[in-house]
Amino acid sequence: MDFRLEEETTYEEQSLVGCSFVDQCVRHVAFKNCTLEGVDFDSGKFAHIDFTDCTLTDCSLANSDMAKAVVHRTKFINCRLTGSAWPEGFFRNVLFDGCKCDCSSFKFAEFKETKFLNTILQEAELSRVRFRKVTLEECDLRRTDVSGLSLKGIDLRTCEIEGLRASVKDLQGAIIDTTQAVLVCAQLGLKVKFIDQ
Repeated sequence: MDFRLEEETTYEEQSLVGCSFVDQCVRHVAFKNCTLEGVDFDSGKFAHIDFTDCTLTDCSLANSDMAKAVVHRTKFINCRLTGSAWPEGFFRNVLFDGCKCDCSSFKFAEFKETKFLNTILQEAELSRVRFRKVTLEECDLRRTDVSGLSLKGIDLRTCEIEGLRASVKDLQGAIIDTTQAVLVCAQLGLKVKFIDQ
């Protein structure tokens, strides 16, 4: 169902099912206390979009431009964000559960009290991002760019991190298991050998 969004408009307490916003270009649109199911934002431009107290389920935001988005107390459940861009976005108390965020870009974004659960972030760009009280569980971080992102205190033990693009400084204080430690050492050019080798 096609639905034309209006610029500088707030949509409150609405339940949107199967709506299509494909290729739309609008600024300063806000969703407050809304439920979105199967909504399609693909390839649209939604600068300064605001999601507050929303739940998005089975929605597609692939290849969309969400520059300077503000996302508060919102859940993304089984959503597809492949190739989407969220530069300078602000996320607080947000849940990504079972989402596909591969090849997405969150450059210069800020995440506070945010959880990524069973989410694909493969080849995503998290460079120069700020994390505060962020949880990553069962996530795919293979070849993800985290340059300039401090992973101090972040537990990566349940995540796939092969090819993670990070410097020694970025990784300082991150929590990894022994198998991951071997991968990290190899990436840094170190050769890990046991005594009997």
